Amino acid sequence: MGILKYLPLLKIIFTVGVVLYLLKILNFQLLWSGIQQLSLQTLIAAFMFCFLSIFFQATRWYFLTKKQMATTFWQQTLLFWRANFLNLISPASLGGDVYRVAVSHKNSITLGLILRERLIGLWGFCVCYLFFFAWSFEKLPPFFLNIAILCGIGFVGLLLLQILFPLFLTKFSIAKIKNEAWQQRLLSLAQATKYITLVEFLQIFILTILSIISWAMVYYYLMNTSSLHDMQTAGLNSIIVEISRWIPATIQGIGIREGVSTYAFQLLGYTGEIGFLVAGLAYLMNNLVLILLGAIGFLTNSLKSYSEVKNTI
Repeated sequence: MGILKYLPLLKIIFTVGVVLYLLKILNFQLLWSGIQQLSLQTLIAAFMFCFLSIFFQATRWYFLTKKQMATTFWQQTLLFWRANFLNLISPASLGGDVYRVAVSHKNSITLGLILRERLIGLWGFCVCYLFFFAWSFEKLPPFFLNIAILCGIGFVGLLLLQILFPLFLTKFSIAKIKNEAWQQRLLSLAQATKYITLVEFLQIFILTILSIISWAMVYYYLMNTSSLHDMQTAGLNSIIVEISRWIPATIQGIGIREGVSTYAFQLLGYTGEIGFLVAGLAYLMNNLVLILLGAIGFLTNSLKSYSEVKNTI
């Protein structure tokens, strides 16, 4: 317990150290030149695709929950925006998940839906990465092949997990758990993680792919400032960097994501400065969108609560 209380401070120090190291090894003049080449049209396009990516995620959440919770699309969208904002400011990006569980008052069901959301999201990353890799594999170095192999394994493993996990929970709860309350919790969790129809699965999967492609488009437009028009590179790097961001060594993956992007762009024959700028700007814009949508979500919720209180007076 003693060292755990210093963990946030250690993460801050490590985050600052990684960023300073990257700035030291990169050419500041090239970085500044890239910033100067940014146009208003490019920033607006990237901003809009950031919004689209989050919008598709919110729509996916609505489709995941609509059979389990009697709420409207707008209510679930606002809830998702508030949760995403809390993920942004909470340790390990778990604040939003805790918030969704707490607000729903259906703990096991909501937890199962969040788990299903995570599984289909990871599976979507594997599918998209394999697609972009197949599109341009002839010119890619071994690093990208190794990740493609891992994605292939992940593709099969995550597909099986989505099919078998609900079955395992159902069998396990019936066979091993004697406590009726816990048995009901596990059965609810199994029900929430199970796809009822093929149409439901395709709806969730298509929204996942649209969200990932929208995120890749953010990279594509930001790369245009360096006269790069390569959707394959944008797609591959956006996925690699996003997955690397989950390594809990720095705050929100700051430094790690830029470092991975720098390395990946260098492997592809581009300057590392482009990779650093693209990743840094992409996540800066994404965070601004999350803050804006979170503010809308919380403000709408506050106005609704105020109106309800006023009507009771």
